[in-house]
Amino acid sequence: MHICHLTCLRQSFIRKIIVAFTLLVAAAPALGETPVKPAQLKYSVYSGTSAEIMWNRATDEVLVVAYEISQNNQVIETSDTLSYYTNDLVKGTTYEFSVIAINQVGNRSEPATVSFVAGDRDTDGPGPDSLAAPTGVQALAYSKRTIEVFWDRVTQETLSYEILIDGEVAGTSNGTSWLTRDLQAGQTYTVSVVAINASGDRSAESSVQVTTRGSVNPDEPGNPFVSDPSDIIDVDAFYDQDGYDTVDVIRVDIKTNTEEGVCDEEDVSGCTLDDVIGDIDGDDDFKAEIKVHFQSDDFADDGSSNNATLRQRGASSRLAPQKSFRIKLDSKEVLWRNERRLQLNKHPNESSRIRNKVSFDLLRSLPHIPSLRTQFVNLWIDDGQGPEDYGLFTHVEFAGKEYLSNRGRDTDDNLYKIEFLEFSQGDLDNIQVDSDGKPLDDDRFESRLQIERGEDHRKVVEMLTALNDPDKSFESVLKQYFNSNNVLTWITANLLLHATDAITNNFYLYNPKGSDKFYFLPWDYDATFHPEQTLTDSLENDELAKRLFYGYARGVNSQFITRYYQQPGIHQKILAAANELRNTYLTDSNINERALRYSTVIEPYLIREPDSIYNPNYSTRRASQFAASVASIHEALQNDFGIPVPPRLNAPKLDGDRLTFSWSPAFDVTGENTMSYELLVSTSVNFEAGDIVVNETNLGDVVNYELSASDLPTGELYVRVIARGSSDPMNIWQVAENTAKLNGTEWYGMRRFKLP
Repeated sequence: MHICHLTCLRQSFIRKIIVAFTLLVAAAPALGETPVKPAQLKYSVYSGTSAEIMWNRATDEVLVVAYEISQNNQVIETSDTLSYYTNDLVKGTTYEFSVIAINQVGNRSEPATVSFVAGDRDTDGPGPDSLAAPTGVQALAYSKRTIEVFWDRVTQETLSYEILIDGEVAGTSNGTSWLTRDLQAGQTYTVSVVAINASGDRSAESSVQVTTRGSVNPDEPGNPFVSDPSDIIDVDAFYDQDGYDTVDVIRVDIKTNTEEGVCDEEDVSGCTLDDVIGDIDGDDDFKAEIKVHFQSDDFADDGSSNNATLRQRGASSRLAPQKSFRIKLDSKEVLWRNERRLQLNKHPNESSRIRNKVSFDLLRSLPHIPSLRTQFVNLWIDDGQGPEDYGLFTHVEFAGKEYLSNRGRDTDDNLYKIEFLEFSQGDLDNIQVDSDGKPLDDDRFESRLQIERGEDHRKVVEMLTALNDPDKSFESVLKQYFNSNNVLTWITANLLLHATDAITNNFYLYNPKGSDKFYFLPWDYDATFHPEQTLTDSLENDELAKRLFYGYARGVNSQFITRYYQQPGIHQKILAAANELRNTYLTDSNINERALRYSTVIEPYLIREPDSIYNPNYSTRRASQFAASVASIHEALQNDFGIPVPPRLNAPKLDGDRLTFSWSPAFDVTGENTMSYELLVSTSVNFEAGDIVVNETNLGDVVNYELSASDLPTGELYVRVIARGSSDPMNIWQVAENTAKLNGTEWYGMRRFKLP
């Protein structure tokens, strides 16, 4: 089987060919035919170092996707243009150039060849007054941000062309086309091209206007939030009560009071501070916990020897040298700020140490989603040798009994911290309950939903049962069991803040007693305020990982989020919500003011030991970039979120000699693209060119493909499916969400299988 790798071709020409092929396919020759070689290949020698070769289009041009240019039998470029210019020649040297036409399935023509000697430049060439302006200027809009400009080559000696957009220089080209992906949706631009010769003389401008795709204004109204009786309300003033009215750093002192004894899963009476710090596995049943005396700037010494317990908290952060801690007061009546627990987060992987607090303090102003109260803390621990400074922490309010009581809610409401939840049938199988609503298996239940409050959990089983009922539409389940404003706010705010972990964990579900409704509540925002990563057209493993984690695509692991994204018009609704949140709450000024003020408050603690040892790259400069990150995501949401939610490859099925590949459909949340698919099978995990044994690039919108297994080698093989969007297939594309692990490396966008 002949293999054609389209990734080696210039993206701009592929887009033109797809348009041309759609229009002319009925008249095109069979794809299996050999293309006609380029016609009338000729050359122009401009100087001792520069020359240009040119050729005409072939009669079957509709099938040609590229021209391969060789210099002295060495391939130097694969191009979509009808000319090749070089200024890297050696005077007096003879050069042979050949050009081969390549069609859409990789068939190659015979070479057209020409040779010449690099010579002196004609010094009697045209002067600046006679340098002609480019002709035939046209521009095509491929997407909301991408256009390509074309023009005819100036016949006089011209070394380059300058491209201007609305009068500003945007780029240069030595060919006769230029592409940019940096424009805005629904905007009209004036694009101009200027020819420039070797002496720097410039021609007059040749201009054309082009309008990018998309609309500046979404179809939805400016504010998509419609008042509903089930809306959840948190009074903003609550976040300034009980000592939270000032952004400052309070001192908290802990004095240990340990006893001799054992320290294991059955008995922690003999645990020490070292045992607490050494408890790095948060998933086992052993929780090292010690008795301590707690006091703080706003909790006076009560004279007791012990009034609280201390344990380590966190998951992956436990492996960091600086630990996070939980302090739980013994008394249920004598509380700190009407809270019984202090959750002291070190955020060891977050160098600014303010992302969590800035996020929660911004979320408090948002409608339809309650936030959590936060406080900077300087922790000191006396383990018998006097108080030792443990540096800066961020306390985040515990969502439990006091959380509900302080907000005037029923303390018997159901409240779950999400451990891992896809909203799938597998989750439902793990959270089964008895007739009273108690878990049949506590460990299985809490592997999905950690119970913070509530005794009767039949409602969450009922909700997940409805979501997984094929006879119920997602829209009907959404309406019955969720509040649309809460879901829209949660999803949109997470996109803007780049809360990428809030997919299958790092959030709460709140279900008021006696209600069908479930509300999403936020948790853990220490990875926010990062811009979306820049995508390339590369199929390298690291680049595929970025693509699978970009924009809407990262929601694929949650069946709730995926189905939410599939609602008609949801992209326009999210756009409208993003505009409302950005214009009213998550403004640049609000973000900048908090980020810079908080950095000033905590800086004295981060530039001294111990934090300066473990966080040496601390800089207030990072805080100044928070607003820009949100702005860039808001812009990307408007222009670049067409990257599809990925398909999922099913296990290949072998029936006799028939091997069937199938996958779930990919989809574009923006609604602007239909999908077509490519299927590749390789004997190597990195899909090296010589190892690809199947490359089907014209599968249309089908989601399965059948072939003869005897045509493939036996042993371990790898399959990859690529979904491409109809509007801009070389930029709007996605691989399958599957991964294959090999020798400790996670390989993205493929599935491994074996043929006997």
